[in-house]
This record gives sequence, structure tokens and C-alpha cells, in this order.
Amino acid sequence: LAEYAGRRPIRGLLTGLNTAFYLDTAARDRLVAEDPGCSLVLKRFLRGRDIKRWTSVWGDQWHIVIPSSQNRTWPWSDAPNESSAEEIFASCYPSVHRHLKAFEGPLRKRADKGRFWWELRQCDYYEAFDGPKIVVQCIAYFSQFALDREGQYVNNKVLFVPSDDLYLLAILNSRVTWWVINRTFQHMKDDGISVDVQFLLALPIPNVGAHVRMEMEDLAKRLIDLSRSSVADSAEQ
Repeated sequence: LAEYAGRRPIRGLLTGLNTAFYLDTAARDRLVAEDPGCSLVLKRFLRGRDIKRWTSVWGDQWHIVIPSSQNRTWPWSDAPNESSAEEIFASCYPSVHRHLKAFEGPLRKRADKGRFWWELRQCDYYEAFDGPKIVVQCIAYFSQFALDREGQYVNNKVLFVPSDDLYLLAILNSRVTWWVINRTFQHMKDDGISVDVQFLLALPIPNVGAHVRMEMEDLAKRLIDLSRSSVADSAEQ
């Protein structure tokens, strides 16, 4: 996988205080109603439990995503001091500022904070979350890789490969790959399997001819569509 994908699998975001950064749709809508501009920093996100086989089921969850000033230049990034920076942050995103201000104490105590207490930790791959990706839970009980083309963010219970390669997805969800995973990945006490970056990197990805690749891509696409239809039918019931 390391050679085939050309990039390492990536772990989802670690906030240090989920209660401050996670919102349901009702809470998200209240913040946007107060300040429509804050929608830019409110991202749909997936938890480990939302990752299914072939597709994912969004769990009505939103993530306040304010990357560290060490990774992105914000209007407050070059402020002379934190007090001035906070004033600028409050003027840019007033509703988000008021929401996070209620958690200021524990946010300041986080080890996983950015340059300022309202920012997320330093991370060099924020842009990867916005692109297509193959996602998987960090604890697996069977092959459960899914494709996300919607640029959804993921939490730290999810790993992802920045790719929309349907052939790769088909291989990862195959019985042969599960056989390899079941015999080489670390088993946990509850019979779950720990899906870790170092083991994912070593997964064998076979080279095949163009015709076989196209057939597998077509099958993967059909299985994704069937999975989505099944999810939609379940939601209607």
C-alpha cells in the first residue's frame, strides 16, 4: 500500500476537547443563523461508528475546524498578542467565538491546541481532509473500508488514504485482504482488530492488467451504489 498509494494513511483530527468542537446540526444552524460567515469553519465529519462497508452514514455531526496559525494564515495570526488576536477572532466569527469562549479554561489546558487556545493543533495535512479519501475505522471486526468523495472530515477514530481509487477500495474490501489483516494486524481483547498505520502500509496490493482493473472498479462502483441504496432504505424505514 505504501508504494501503491504513494502517501501514508492519515489519522483523523484530535481536538483535545471534543465537547467544544463537535456540534449537531441544530447547534451548527444556530451558529450560522447568528453569523452566516462561520459556515466556512463548520465541516461535516465522520466518526468511527459512521464508517460502513463501501460507504459511510453521516451521523448529523459537524466539526469546528480552525487550523493552527502555524498551518494557516488567519486575520489574527500576526496579531501582536493573544488579547488582540482574540478580538480579531471574535470580530471574524462572533458566534463561534461565543461558543468556544464557554470552554476557554479547558481549551487552554489542552496539549493539542494551536498557537491560540481556540485553534486546533498543528497539522501539516489539513488539505487532505477536503479531498476524496478511502476511510476505515481504527478498530475493525470485518473489512469495512469506504469511499468519501464529499470532503468530510474524520475524527481520530478513523484512518484514511487520500485516494478515490476504486480498484484500491475493492482490494481493501476483499476477502483476501481481510485474511491478511486477520493474521497480521494486532488483535484486541474484545476480538476487534487494531487498524494501525504501520500495518496498513504493509498490506499487499496486487498488480493486475487493465481489463481486470476496470472490471473491479466497475464492481466497486456498483457495490457503493447498492450500499447507499440500502442505507437510504433503512433511513426511510
